[in-house]
Amino acid sequence: MLPQISLPKFSTTIKEINKTFHFRPFMMKEERAIQMAKAIGTDIEVRQTIEQVVQACLISNKLIDVESLPAHIVDYLFMQMFMRSNTNVLSVNYHCRAIYKKYDFIKMTDPDTGEEYEEEKVSEQECGYDSTNFLPLSKIELLYPDSFAENTVITVSDNIKLYVNAPKSSSIRNVYKMTEINEETNEPLFSEAEREDAYSNLVYESIEKIVEVVGEEERIYTIDDFTRDSLETWIDNAPKHVAEKLTEFFSELPTIYLKTEMRCLRPECQHKTEVALTGAKSFLDLC
Repeated sequence: MLPQISLPKFSTTIKEINKTFHFRPFMMKEERAIQMAKAIGTDIEVRQTIEQVVQACLISNKLIDVESLPAHIVDYLFMQMFMRSNTNVLSVNYHCRAIYKKYDFIKMTDPDTGEEYEEEKVSEQECGYDSTNFLPLSKIELLYPDSFAENTVITVSDNIKLYVNAPKSSSIRNVYKMTEINEETNEPLFSEAEREDAYSNLVYESIEKIVEVVGEEERIYTIDDFTRDSLETWIDNAPKHVAEKLTEFFSELPTIYLKTEMRCLRPECQHKTEVALTGAKSFLDLC
């Protein structure tokens, strides 16, 4: 019998849902799964692998169904696990495309006197220099759009309000799945009806409640009180702005975010540029 390997334990608290998650670092099997997902490269494969890895690494939260958590929280947990398993500083290559001025001095001869002199020649060119920069993963944060809290409440009418939450990770994954393309024909694998169905499911699973005020009474409806089809019909019969507000809400969701500065190390250039990374896939692409 081989000796038992003891792994360290870590924790992180997410204020949005007021919950502390305890987890272990990645094992080799998780590292292999991540590398395989990167090699395949599709959004759905990465999303599914992130869910599976986070679920496997949770210690005291085994009753939590990770794919039912909001996607941005799953991404944040994944990156916390990645840092504890690998490094909190990611070395990346920065290819500088800045245009800089190059100064050359050309030897010239005066046709009248025969004297030699140097003439300054200025040219512009793309730098093209590769520099190693370091991303401080410890500075990754959850970024919420300015209007996010406001957009979670949609006024349907004078006495009805619709409350929505950020969609589940599984709902996002299903929407990603609908974007898959047949590699041979370059045609969508799924029909328009199936894509609309995935979006309808995303909306349905994101509903927190519908509140109707009748006189002094407040009637609250949750997804336990209605089906997805009945919700779809209800939204179809709602004022136009309701669908527009839902579209706006789902187009500006919270995400993990890192804003940093990339610097060209070429002495003649020294160009600096700010970059912003969002979503776990953008970080994995750099690993």
